[in-house]
Amino acid sequence: MRPHNSLKTRITLGSLGIFLVSLWSLELYTSQLLRRDMERLLSHQMMSVASSVATQIDKDLSYRSGGLRNLAKALGRAMTGNSVTPQTVIEERPLFQDLFNDGIVVLDLDGKVIASVPASAGRLGENHMVKESVAATLKTGALTFGRATKGRPPSGPTFDITVPVLDSQGKLVGAVSGLTDLGKPGFLDHVTYGRYGNSGNFGLVAPQYRQIITSSDSRRRLEILPERGVHAVLDRRLEGYEGIEKFVNIAGDEVIGLAKKIPVAGWILILSLPTAEAFVPLNDLLTRTWAATAILTLVVGCLIWFNLKRQLSPLVSAANLLSDWSKKRQPLLPLPITNDDEIGELVTGFNGVLKTLAEREEALQQANASLQTSLRDKEALLKEVHHRVKNNLQVITSLLRLERGRSDNASAQAVLQAMQDRVRSMALLHESIYRAGTFASIDLGSYLSEVATQTFSTLLASPASIQLRLELGSVQVGLDQATPCGLLVSELLSNALKHGFPDERTGEVWLTLKPMDASKHWRLSVTDNGVGLPEDFESKRQESLGLQLVSSLATQMGGVLSIDQGSTFAIEFEIKPPSGKITPD
Repeated sequence: MRPHNSLKTRITLGSLGIFLVSLWSLELYTSQLLRRDMERLLSHQMMSVASSVATQIDKDLSYRSGGLRNLAKALGRAMTGNSVTPQTVIEERPLFQDLFNDGIVVLDLDGKVIASVPASAGRLGENHMVKESVAATLKTGALTFGRATKGRPPSGPTFDITVPVLDSQGKLVGAVSGLTDLGKPGFLDHVTYGRYGNSGNFGLVAPQYRQIITSSDSRRRLEILPERGVHAVLDRRLEGYEGIEKFVNIAGDEVIGLAKKIPVAGWILILSLPTAEAFVPLNDLLTRTWAATAILTLVVGCLIWFNLKRQLSPLVSAANLLSDWSKKRQPLLPLPITNDDEIGELVTGFNGVLKTLAEREEALQQANASLQTSLRDKEALLKEVHHRVKNNLQVITSLLRLERGRSDNASAQAVLQAMQDRVRSMALLHESIYRAGTFASIDLGSYLSEVATQTFSTLLASPASIQLRLELGSVQVGLDQATPCGLLVSELLSNALKHGFPDERTGEVWLTLKPMDASKHWRLSVTDNGVGLPEDFESKRQESLGLQLVSSLATQMGGVLSIDQGSTFAIEFEIKPPSGKITPD
């Protein structure tokens, strides 16, 4: 068949849609490539900057520690009997005061300051053994880099480099410390006051103390870092990992960061840049690109909508017409065909379906009228069956009552009475079904209430002597559970009235039916406050026809019978769902 113009239009629109999907996919892929290249470039830049700063700090620390070693040699001679005093030695070397902006102190083996510059600092006589670095140097004879501590006002935070002082025999005789005030201009200014970008920060960390010596973020200077195990990325940095990675720092900010070692001091330089700043150019570019793509998509979408609306208007009209027919319950008439295209062919096919549906609807109205007639016949038949069963059971009850009245044998009378009660219970079930008009299920609580009330009215000579207490829940059960349950309750109530209240005793009998939990398990119990069970009950239990019947009925219900030492008979059973209902019109 020759393709219609509308088909070409739809193919064109479909191709345009595929183009848009491809465009968005390409846009997404391009943005991912740009982000990856941006991250690579940023990594190289940050690594270069961090390496340069770390190398310079390492050189500065090496130069200062080397100078202190040379100074220590001169102090070793002065502290072992030389005519020149330690104070003179350090005062004659003003270069060291330029290297250490907070001065130099010479310490004896007890950590006491025996020489100091500048003299105005007033450090003579102070004991610096409280500093971990000083104590370590005087104990091991090794050069140490101390932690940063708050200096005495007006000084800012300070840290020390301490080297041992040895005599000519290599014996430790003291130490010399160079002090750096981080609050004054010094060789660490590019860390203390430096910035990377607008919000990137430098940080100088002493892993041995887990302390930030100084940082361009003034809030974090002298900060003690969390213990090992709290922050995995930080732990890797302090253990020497120098790669760049994106992570959430201790302050809770997402940053891109890296670390560089400063070998001479064992320190680590950390450079971090918030991702919010790192990807600002890329995000701006992507925002403009996505905006342009969104505008293009909107324009193309409007064109698609306009063309589809024009092409599909006949189909929409047909749908509206069908909706009106369904609301007004009008006959299904053939839909009008306005265009000789695919939609016209669709409407033609739909009209054929309507014709078939109309034929089937007529047939269904006829498989329904017949079914309703059959249903009413079966319903009437079921009602008649239950009515006749009920009448026949009542006839049997009357015959048993007559036969019991004619007999002089007490045992025979008791048996006939029990049979009469059981037949009456079954008759009552069929009567309840007949009255309710439901033939597959019955309300068990309502049925048991009638059974109990009738049993009491039949067996109890003085209605006021023994009270019946009912606590019966409502649940629908099938006839295969209702029948044995009614017989069981009748049997238990009869036994309670006959054996529980001798010599015209008064009391109460409780019949309860309650759910055990949220599932389908229920509990039926009969309890009285009469004389209770005899002591030889268990030995005679198997000889009692009534108890054997009760146990058998409990099994038919799908339950378990339990008897306590008082006078409670309980059956726990699971409700079986009724097989169905037939309700008259």
